[in-house]
Amino acid sequence: MVGTNSFPNPFSATGPGSSSVLASMTVGIEHHVEWIAQCIDWLRTHGATRMEAEQHAEDTWVDHVNKVAAKTLFPTCNSWHVGANIPGKPRVFLPYVGGFPRYAVKCRDIPANGYAGFKVSCARFSKVRRDNAEGDGHIRRPIVFRASHRISARRYPRP
Repeated sequence: MVGTNSFPNPFSATGPGSSSVLASMTVGIEHHVEWIAQCIDWLRTHGATRMEAEQHAEDTWVDHVNKVAAKTLFPTCNSWHVGANIPGKPRVFLPYVGGFPRYAVKCRDIPANGYAGFKVSCARFSKVRRDNAEGDGHIRRPIVFRASHRISARRYPRP
């Protein structure tokens, strides 16, 4: 997972839901940093200032990670992978065990589909009239566009 709902703009390299700890960390970090850099370039190109994972997309990915992990013994082990090293911590298996190649394809599909699953706010502002407004009588709010309304993202090469 490279983004989290309710935390716009921060990106997570090799975080929960990624295949990083079960693959080469160097490859995982490099993949995430390249994805994030290309994403920032896309945001700048399209005049966007804010990007946030949509709750539904996040929930769908977490469910997928859990279903794939449930087919293994990982969630049943007493290891740091499930938080067993911290007394009282809820046991949750966070890494993606579907393999790095499959994870990389899923990451590649996000920009190929116009950053579906992310809410992007544009730097442009619209003016909205308020009856009892102060000052110039307008409030400004960001224009928000979703995947179906976006300009198609450029595809980037496979990792």
